[in-house]
Amino acid sequence: MNFRIIPSFENYIISEDGQVYNTLTKKYISQHLTKDKYLQCNLRKNSKGYQFKIHRLVAFAFIGPIPENYEVDHNDQNTFNNHYTNLRYVTRQDNCRNRKTQFGYEMNFTEDISEECIQFKQYNQHEFEHIYLNPYTFEMYSKNGNHYRIVEQRIKSDTKQTIYCLTNIQGKRVNVFLNVLKNMYK
Repeated sequence: MNFRIIPSFENYIISEDGQVYNTLTKKYISQHLTKDKYLQCNLRKNSKGYQFKIHRLVAFAFIGPIPENYEVDHNDQNTFNNHYTNLRYVTRQDNCRNRKTQFGYEMNFTEDISEECIQFKQYNQHEFEHIYLNPYTFEMYSKNGNHYRIVEQRIKSDTKQTIYCLTNIQGKRVNVFLNVLKNMYK
């Protein structure tokens, strides 16, 4: 197993999958689960304690410094898989695209989509990135790095119409109505 020194914490090393070891005490550091389901540990330096999420320490040690305004994302959405090959630096918007749940709904993913799919860039005054639509089946996908999130159809509670809930390039939530899409792609 490959270990590296944790930058700024020279008395600690971390494995490629997130095991933290104190080189002074010769012991592994215990980890605990945060309320948002991430593994976390406490490190000490100059008699002061610091809390770190394990995936951020692994990324910092094995990928490099985290760029400003970027976050560490788990490619497979598994917050317990902290191997550096499963981590990447992404913007907040890209990190949100890779969530397992959104607005209380479970998200499903696929590795590839039909060749019939087209890029869905605009709806009314809203612009989108990384959204794909099959104009024959009206299946919708959101590209997320290595895979596609299947955008589920929902029923709008007040009108009982079928919608897709998307986020536009400004980060605003937009309801895309299925009946409007069907008229657009007749």
